[in-house]
Amino acid sequence: MAASTGLGGGVVHALILSNALDTNGQNARYVSAARKHGEHERIMKALAIGNYDPAGVAERFRLASEKLGGLELRAAHRTTAYFDFPVDLVWTKINEPEIRRIAAEADVIHLNNSPLAMRKLRLKKPALLHHHGTLFRSNPDAMLVTARVGKMAQAVSTVDLMKPAPDVLHWLPTAYDIGALRKQGDAARRKRKQDGRVRIVHAPTSREGKHTELFLEATRQLIAEGLPIDVVIVENKTNAECLAIKATADIVYDQLKWGYGCNSVEAWGMGIPVISGADEWTIGQMEKMWSRTPFYQATEATLKQKIKDLALSADLRAEWGDIGSNHVTTHHDELPALERLVELYRVAIRTFQRPRIAMKGNVRPVTFRNTKGKSIIVDGEYVRFSNQLLTTEDPMVIERLLYYVRERPLLGIEVETV
Repeated sequence: MAASTGLGGGVVHALILSNALDTNGQNARYVSAARKHGEHERIMKALAIGNYDPAGVAERFRLASEKLGGLELRAAHRTTAYFDFPVDLVWTKINEPEIRRIAAEADVIHLNNSPLAMRKLRLKKPALLHHHGTLFRSNPDAMLVTARVGKMAQAVSTVDLMKPAPDVLHWLPTAYDIGALRKQGDAARRKRKQDGRVRIVHAPTSREGKHTELFLEATRQLIAEGLPIDVVIVENKTNAECLAIKATADIVYDQLKWGYGCNSVEAWGMGIPVISGADEWTIGQMEKMWSRTPFYQATEATLKQKIKDLALSADLRAEWGDIGSNHVTTHHDELPALERLVELYRVAIRTFQRPRIAMKGNVRPVTFRNTKGKSIIVDGEYVRFSNQLLTTEDPMVIERLLYYVRERPLLGIEVETV
């Protein structure tokens, strides 16, 4: 990386960092998008966004950025998945010095699913904590507290994940080359023989989570009723193999719990309608954000009928294919997704630089006992106990340690005096 001048002008450096895998290859796609569009005017403008612009400072920053740089983005993850998703850097012992150098030069650390990697590298700088699914759903309160005391901005990959705290969780669309997907879909349609049959593709990573058995039962009944449908289940395939099969579909069924994910984005990019569903809160949030859902909405009770509707009507399939295609072009194509990403990097830097707000009136000190002597990190720094005791008036430290007392008793943190 070249020397950074930060978000005020010049090249802005960010590192997407994870101690685990890159969920669905999303972060490698951001890297690819940044290499193509990092110096685009819209990205420059997004990098210069601030809370306010005294004396035209942000505009001068933007003009400087147009001359000097843009966004440079890297991604480093510990492991890869069998799906063979795109990869930037695989974090190993051999290249860890290089990862540490990139992290040290980065203006923003983009954390994938967990802050663990940042702690391992003992970094203290602006961070965007990006939640993807199971880990956040299993304990959102803990993640929210971690981000708050660490002064991190937070993003979610799917709209349903905003539910625990919609005022602080920002939706961040995954980035895809929609033009490339469209070409792949068009090519597959030209090659496919028109035999009057309707092909429905479903690619579950978790059959239970995606109501696969309910889908299979619904299609079995429809086939028994004489509908000319073929069902293709895609499992244990690489991402490229999955895309090739998906491109031959007339309909893609995603799932019924969470709205949509990468499966749907890929289908819509190829012009294919998607059947999917979510809970009432998520549906309402999507309608608030986009006026309607981009998928043909189904529930457990209506799934069979929704499949039948699309299977029997080519016009309905074309309508919902266009709706989905317009949605991903607007939000998930590389440039708009990258534009949203750098806006959230700005939020991360403002959040990190924001001074702590002291409690009103006198702050009452709290004394904690560390009965097990384990190292405790708050706001990116180790909290030091003397003879197992710590007395603090820092509201952020108090909040975090009280959370440990309530929710993580195995750490051995106890309240001594209040």
